[in-house]
Amino acid sequence: MAEDVVLTVPLKKMFYLPQYKRSKKAVRMLKSRLKRKLNVDQIKISKELNELLWSHGDSLKIRRIKVLAKIDKENSVAVLDVPGKKEKTEEKEETKEAKQQ
Repeated sequence: MAEDVVLTVPLKKMFYLPQYKRSKKAVRMLKSRLKRKLNVDQIKISKELNELLWSHGDSLKIRRIKVLAKIDKENSVAVLDVPGKKEKTEEKEETKEAKQQ
């Protein structure tokens, strides 16, 4: 029985840190926040979410992030997606294909 939960995690506090520590601390804070909110033991972050957090290197440029978490039977969470990001990339690809034709 898998349960889907959409959460918004504020990353505002990361901007009080030096730039070279922001992304690493944001990943740790995201995991700890999800553990606390969802009462689970283990957190797995998807490749897409990790790439989004590290897209500007260590200097984080995101103030808040919406994540889709899936809870399974063994009390572990897989943070699967950032809702809405795939739709935008698909739209961009469609417009690029239309322009090329």
